Amino acid sequence: MKAGVFVQEGAADRLSPIACEWTCSLVHPDRELERVSRLAGAVAQSEFRAAAICEAFEAGGYSGPGFAAVAGGGGLLPPLECGTWVVNEGDD
Repeated sequence: MKAGVFVQEGAADRLSPIACEWTCSLVHPDRELERVSRLAGAVAQSEFRAAAICEAFEAGGYSGPGFAAVAGGGGLLPPLECGTWVVNEGDD
């Protein structure tokens, strides 16, 4: 899995360029995932993966809340339709 932090340069408007500030690759060894799945099932596997992602972000200097958006794909979900997501400007 690949993780990254992207920041909007300049004014926070739709025309400002977005730059990649940090990336990392996470590999979950099959043996570890099998062990976690055998012990407690799919929920434990998702918790194992989430903990690994949080550890990677903390190692990269990012901790706690503060992200405007988070996106992901794959994992335990069935295949989803590809494309883009609309992000609204407000809390509505």
